[in-house]
Amino acid sequence: MTSRLAFIVLLFLGLAVPGAAQASDPGRFHVESVLVEGVERDAAREIVAATSLLVPGRDYAERQLREAVYRVKRLPFVLDAGYSLRPGVEPGSHQVVITIRPAEAFFASLEAAGLTSGDETGDGDRVDGSLSASAGGRWFVGSQGLLAGSVRGLDDGGVQLAQVGYTHYDLFGRGGFARLALETNLDDRSWGGSYRSSTLTLGVPLVGNQAIQADLGWSRSERDGDFSQTSTSHTGSLEWILDTTDDPLFPASGFRVTGRGTLSATAATYDDDGHSGSEDQETWGTALGARRYWTLTPRQSIGAELSADWSRWTSDGFSGRLDQAKAGIGISHALDLWRVRTAERTRDLRWESRLTFTSERTTSPNERFTLTGAALATGVTFRSAWGLSRLTFTYVDTLEEDVQLRGGR
Repeated sequence: MTSRLAFIVLLFLGLAVPGAAQASDPGRFHVESVLVEGVERDAAREIVAATSLLVPGRDYAERQLREAVYRVKRLPFVLDAGYSLRPGVEPGSHQVVITIRPAEAFFASLEAAGLTSGDETGDGDRVDGSLSASAGGRWFVGSQGLLAGSVRGLDDGGVQLAQVGYTHYDLFGRGGFARLALETNLDDRSWGGSYRSSTLTLGVPLVGNQAIQADLGWSRSERDGDFSQTSTSHTGSLEWILDTTDDPLFPASGFRVTGRGTLSATAATYDDDGHSGSEDQETWGTALGARRYWTLTPRQSIGAELSADWSRWTSDGFSGRLDQAKAGIGISHALDLWRVRTAERTRDLRWESRLTFTSERTTSPNERFTLTGAALATGVTFRSAWGLSRLTFTYVDTLEEDVQLRGGR
């Protein structure tokens, strides 16, 4: 199945990438200046202009101007954006005016999810649900900085996680960014101990809609009780991104292709009723993903997705290694139930359904385990200047399961 999926991925990319590259543009526009409207703060205007990657003095096709606005819409403080052209001072030149609809400085989100399985479980309980909520705010710092903080609560307790992060935009004057995020738990009872993490992210645009993103992470968890454990993890990843989607949350056209490599190392010490020990683990892997969207009507769109992942896990407390390969394919349909665009408010209500099929193979020194499954998810998402609300329901089922002992057929 892996070879067949690789062929499908290449065919998928052949349909998506060359098609976009060869699309003819009716004309080009000489950009004299880039103006940003819809926000009052100078920092927001500078960040938007830098993220667009439009350089005054150059010529751009209409498609490139649209994609510049798509990049702006991925900023966390931008709810929606559009552009228009005005005559420039010099004959034949234009001013590109990017008009944004900013999100509120304070935001909140609520997510409710239900899950049911076609597989019989030992206790007969085949339905599960979860509920989470978060609230926070964001503030501009200086001319290129954005500070954000939030707290999150889950359905089995009160506020449990707190996060604060700072992002500096237009890094090196090339439209990149650097972000530092810190996270900690606030409720030791729910976690059974303490948890802290930090992540440093660096994003650098390449050519057109391509970018490179690097992440370095550190985390430490401590759990108390009859079985106490302390673990420290270091993680690094490098990802290539090609993104032409028209909306980060509600895409209706364009494609997104990613390729990522990761490496993580974990050192753990434990004490189990007087028996103590330590264990070192390493995991590395690669992942490839591709999604494409097509607009059917002004309110409907469909999508297709492909994914392939491989990882290897080793531990000094485990003889041998654990290899895992996973491939997936899926289709989706989205319908905009409600869409409001006025000078005072911007609101969206979307119903989306997705059907995915996955095949997973795990190989250890003693056995090889293969699992093929399917999942059907449907739900509605409401977006406004104050945040998001999402309600989803998912049905999962195992289509095929096989276990082979080492050396078996």
